[in-house]
Amino acid sequence: MITSKDIIIERIQNYLYSFYAKDIKTARKNEIYDCLCRYLMEIIGTRWVDTKRHKEDYEVYILSFEYLPGRFLENIIYKLDIEQEIRQALSEIGFDYETIISYDPEPDLGIGDMGIGSSFLINALTNQKIKTTAYALRYESGNFKQIIEGGKQVESSYSWLRYGTNWEHKKSFTNIINIYGRDHKTVTYDMPVVSKDASFINTLRLFKSDSTLSVNINEFSKGDLLNAYDDYINNSSITEFLYVDDSTYEGKMLRLKQEYFFSASAMRDFVRRFILYYDDIRTINKKTDVVINDIHPTLALIEFIRILTDEHNFTIKEAIAYTREIFHHIVFSTTDDSFERYPIDEIRKMNKDIFETMVKIQNELAKEDGFTPFIVDGLVLFKYINMALSKDYIFLSKILSEDKKNSKNVCYKNIGTDRFLYSKSANIYLDKTLLSYYIDLTDPKSLRNIEELK
Repeated sequence: MITSKDIIIERIQNYLYSFYAKDIKTARKNEIYDCLCRYLMEIIGTRWVDTKRHKEDYEVYILSFEYLPGRFLENIIYKLDIEQEIRQALSEIGFDYETIISYDPEPDLGIGDMGIGSSFLINALTNQKIKTTAYALRYESGNFKQIIEGGKQVESSYSWLRYGTNWEHKKSFTNIINIYGRDHKTVTYDMPVVSKDASFINTLRLFKSDSTLSVNINEFSKGDLLNAYDDYINNSSITEFLYVDDSTYEGKMLRLKQEYFFSASAMRDFVRRFILYYDDIRTINKKTDVVINDIHPTLALIEFIRILTDEHNFTIKEAIAYTREIFHHIVFSTTDDSFERYPIDEIRKMNKDIFETMVKIQNELAKEDGFTPFIVDGLVLFKYINMALSKDYIFLSKILSEDKKNSKNVCYKNIGTDRFLYSKSANIYLDKTLLSYYIDLTDPKSLRNIEELK
């Protein structure tokens, strides 16, 4: 890539003309930030298109409720290796680099180990130039802001999207997912996942739930705003928050709706993309792997089998065999969330097709020796769906080893964590601070120097 401070200034000025009708001399800081991001996305976009054209008859898909991608602006500048040029350009037009960088919000798409692990996986595959799509929900408020009120710590809603984001683009296609008798429209957004040398760009695809109906004008005219906006409120609530309080019945059912909306959206997109690129659905088991991160996307396995049987003339036995070749389940934690269970009658009310597919799968698997049922005493046990239908059931820690006696596909793997996620690629200030203490995150031996800081 050929760039210089003069090219950067020129591109920022052109974007200021296009989007703000302004000269650099009168531009505000947030406008300079916006135009700088547009310039970088112009560079990334051409490489993203090249990657999408890349065909090797093999792709990976990741389903996770959490990702921690870090701040995009710093990440992309670092990987493009143009920090010096940008600093010079901003200085010349009268703006401070650190101030402009500070306008970039970190996407609130995760809060813990699962987010770190999911981002590690998509980054590692991208660095190896393996074509990968990672699926997630586009949470309006993926995290909570911690504040002190009256001497107590309280949580308040905090939207990372309140001013929009420069790092996504909205797609034109959609899916309609029926949940409890209501149609939910899947609105799709893509964000770039950039390799360490910025030559290969994979996709983080986010799903937002939106209403299929307009505001009810009759209810609105009568002043009944709650009913007028009922469909909008019901739909948008699914992707409002990352984790809802599921200690109540209502909270638990909202979690179930989130999980089904995500799983159905991802699987319909997965199959649509495969047919678009490769035509023959019956080769999907030879050209793809799907990684299910933790328990929340479990219904994706059921939805995939439903799509194959209802829409592509697979027998239930064939669909199960394909699923067992394609899907891999990673267990990130063993908390109560890892043992999710829902009343089978609730799943029937949520979506009749997914309920009927679930029953057909259990009836077919019951013919196998040693099968552990996942519908037991009126409850659906998500853990046993994954164990029955995944090629691999992978623990990231050496716990619950008794499960190895119950299933041949259970194993333990240590995939490590990405030290760069919070250093060179997403938190350069941490990296600089550690280097001042002779700790280089790229050198495992130097990590021993952390002991001296105690």
